[in-house]
Amino acid sequence: MSLSNPIADLYQRYLADQCTAAEIKQLLAYFDAGENEPLLKELVLQTLEADNTILETSDAFTESVLVNIKTAIREKSIPIAKRTIPMYQRNWFRVAAIACLVLLATITGFLLTGRMKTAASAAVLPEIAKTEILPGKDAAKLILADGSVIVLDSAGNGALAKQGAAAITKKNGEISYGQMTASRETIFNSLATDRGNQYQLRLADGSKVWLNAASSIRFPTTFTGSERRVEVSGEVYFEVAHDAAKPFIVKISLPGGADGGEVKVLGTHFNVNAYKEEGAIKTTLLEGSVQFTRKNKKQVLQPGQQAIADNTKNNIGIAAANIEKEMAWKNGLFLFDTDHIENIMRQISRWYDIDVVYEGDVSRETFSGVLSRSSNINQVLKILEAGGLQYKLEGKKIIVTK
Repeated sequence: MSLSNPIADLYQRYLADQCTAAEIKQLLAYFDAGENEPLLKELVLQTLEADNTILETSDAFTESVLVNIKTAIREKSIPIAKRTIPMYQRNWFRVAAIACLVLLATITGFLLTGRMKTAASAAVLPEIAKTEILPGKDAAKLILADGSVIVLDSAGNGALAKQGAAAITKKNGEISYGQMTASRETIFNSLATDRGNQYQLRLADGSKVWLNAASSIRFPTTFTGSERRVEVSGEVYFEVAHDAAKPFIVKISLPGGADGGEVKVLGTHFNVNAYKEEGAIKTTLLEGSVQFTRKNKKQVLQPGQQAIADNTKNNIGIAAANIEKEMAWKNGLFLFDTDHIENIMRQISRWYDIDVVYEGDVSRETFSGVLSRSSNINQVLKILEAGGLQYKLEGKKIIVTK
């Protein structure tokens, strides 16, 4: 289908790098208007169909591209992005212009969840095509009160075990604890993920828990007494069931028994990132109110705020949180916003269960972009390489040289 009208013509001029700054602003305004959405979808579909590295152009796939594009459009103060500069090394949220996003998405898999042709990946990255490193999966180990271990990724759906007054069931990447009878006995279980794994848990009070890779939670099978207390390490997201009579307390555990602090809530949604290698504990509040306490210092968070506690100092800082970035892992994404390459590689290392070493100084290298966590390592490295990253892949070890 051939489209010819002022909007489509302006779009094509942008692809040809012929637009003035005023014309780009006009183009963004067109695409931000709801009545122009059918045309935008058609333009996106045409761009996808014109690129032979994309195997899927279904309505759902096109819609997923459109959602990412319109998210970028609605960011304020978007300057012109010169396509001669790799946008991965610039702030994605401030340079993402509509057509540039579409083109880079189709060429590199940037922002897309579609499948790239194997031949195309092999042609661009012959040195890594030999190594098949898949993304993480739903897998974890459940440690019962007697120390016995249930490997959840090999266990079938249905009833798993009974622990005190609770029955444990599994269904599609989540285990649930249901209280069968009243009980005053406190029995603790633990759920732990290795690198390359994630899992979900529903506690006996109905609270929902998501574990990222290399994370753990220790919890009672039923909640007795005047509070609900759990202990976590790594990165864990909570949606806590409201119970004004029983505050929910999350103790943060660091390697070596160091005090990571506590988060106290009644019912709310929040994320705790307590990986030791990140250098600080970050508690991000999405809904409700929480109190973060560490070494007798307390801070109350409001929605959209983040408490940052340095692992080497006795202080707690409060900052505005980038919610989309902090919750990207739970939503199946990597989201980088001028992140240093070491930070990016730590996330990749945990999710793909690979090791990363550095040759030379890479401390000044930064990247921005959005990637699907369902992408294989070949796609991820291809995108980072397009932004200027230099590396070698040896087995399950990435050697970063720039």
